[in-house]
Amino acid sequence: MPANNYLRYGELFPGHSIRDISPLIRMVRMKKSALELEKIRAAGRMNDRMFGRVKEILTEGMTELRFAGMVEAYYREQGHQGYLRVRSFNQEVFYGHLMSGPNLALNGSSLGPNSGRGSNPSFPQGPGHRVIGNQEPVMVDYVGVHEGHGPPGSEG
Repeated sequence: MPANNYLRYGELFPGHSIRDISPLIRMVRMKKSALELEKIRAAGRMNDRMFGRVKEILTEGMTELRFAGMVEAYYREQGHQGYLRVRSFNQEVFYGHLMSGPNLALNGSSLGPNSGRGSNPSFPQGPGHRVIGNQEPVMVDYVGVHEGHGPPGSEG
């Protein structure tokens, strides 16, 4: 949490210590109910359907943003909420990352191993205006989310 929040809580609860209980929260969240497991499975099925469509959607000459928009529209039709929650404080990801060619080597505002160019400099992350060429690598690193739940490791 930001330092100003930490200090404010210290003022609100004088004489008490503030401790990090995130390891305990993670232990509790490891155990999934039958309902949570079904939502996680539904998110996995959503991923399977989306990745099955990628090869039908992708065509040479489209921009990363156009490709992303088509993939994301398909996800939305399946019930995806758009954002993924991740374990880092105050960090969310919009669907995931989609990028191509040299944009795969860019790093930026993402805490992950790559970021992409993004649609503008104010958010250098994800797909950009780059045109996807023939026979070049394209990465679709998207995560399905069903009613707030994603596959294990996604924290979705």
